Amino acid sequence: MKLKEQVLQACLLQQQESVQRLKDTVEQVKESANEETAGSSTDDSDAMREQLHADLAMYARQLDQAKASYAALKLIDPNQTTSTVKSGALVMTDKTNVLVGVSVGKVQVDGKTFFTISTESPLYQAMSGKKKGETFDFRDQKQTVLEVL
Repeated sequence: MKLKEQVLQACLLQQQESVQRLKDTVEQVKESANEETAGSSTDDSDAMREQLHADLAMYARQLDQAKASYAALKLIDPNQTTSTVKSGALVMTDKTNVLVGVSVGKVQVDGKTFFTISTESPLYQAMSGKKKGETFDFRDQKQTVLEVL
């Protein structure tokens, strides 16, 4: 399996796990809210219900974002090659390794750390359009693009 495909698979797996954790959390909060609704109607219970509903809304938003990130990762073609830094590229510099597409954290592949970044990130803005061998400045550090896949 090619490196870009390995990194993408690791990102997809990590994001699937994140989606599942959030689904489980949403279900737990729903159950708690249902139990609290069946309970008494004191001021404390009302406050608890409000908090549970606020938590449920927050976790539901996070779940929607996690699903959207997963869908965005699925759109990256691991077989597409490019010579310039752009969305979908796997980029190795002398300082860091990144997969450009959507920010979902970092993954480990073959003992190396790869970060996922969006095209909105400052790092992407600094390296966008660069080719192998070119340099760019990011946070007062010069970086050299070693490879673009």
